[in-house]
Amino acid sequence: MDPRKLMERLKGAAALTEQDVGEFSHFKGKMMKISVHNYAVEDWGSLSLLESRGMAGLMRRDMLVINSCVKDIPVLVIQYMGLFGRRMLQVHVLDVMKDKTAAGRFASLGRMAEQSGTAVQETPVEWYTPMQLPGSVTVTGKSSQLEQLAGDVAVSYLAAAAQVRQTGAVEGRYLRLRKFMSQLFDHGGFGYDAIRVCLQQQNTEDLYSRWLFGLGEAPVSGSGEQSDAAAAPAQTPDEEKNTPQEPETTSEGSEAPEENG
Repeated sequence: MDPRKLMERLKGAAALTEQDVGEFSHFKGKMMKISVHNYAVEDWGSLSLLESRGMAGLMRRDMLVINSCVKDIPVLVIQYMGLFGRRMLQVHVLDVMKDKTAAGRFASLGRMAEQSGTAVQETPVEWYTPMQLPGSVTVTGKSSQLEQLAGDVAVSYLAAAAQVRQTGAVEGRYLRLRKFMSQLFDHGGFGYDAIRVCLQQQNTEDLYSRWLFGLGEAPVSGSGEQSDAAAAPAQTPDEEKNTPQEPETTSEGSEAPEENG
């Protein structure tokens, strides 16, 4: 998959303005070179791309994240993994919504893998599996097929998200996203553990929260509904880290199955 071709396509689907991610734009890890790009999506969201390369290009991992702090919509995470000619694409449509009204606008994402010519694989069970909506899928195939599917899913997501009105409960939306990030920091996933080896925990949390998932700064107090916000302060993100969780996580980054055809 060519991330630059993918970004060219996405720039034609929405107004994207690149942001300065500072020290995270390029950094190195153990046998890996990593780069990060973040874009503001019109006036409602964030789109980020993380690229990882290693072993003279034989190992690569790319992650695209689209999210909004002001619209009550799913979070989209697309992961591409390639190792020694084996290629796998994972699409995660994650439910962080309070109001499920907009969920139907994203239903078409669920049919795209079936129409892509790729081979659907079993998706490993993770702590966020219960959050996955229709459209979440793991597939293998040729690089061109996976690139086409990733673009189709992202473009359709952007089109659907553009039709959703901004929520009147921005503060509540932000608190739900913070809870999701706290769980990710506790349990890993979406490449977090590998990046933490490169950047240490605090910098990795900053990268994931501020740039990859686009949370930025907290919204001004009073900008969201009180009913939703009132429930969340009972557990701050720090307190949530001490909350017992069901130990059903599995190791992330399972080997990609052999490419079919």
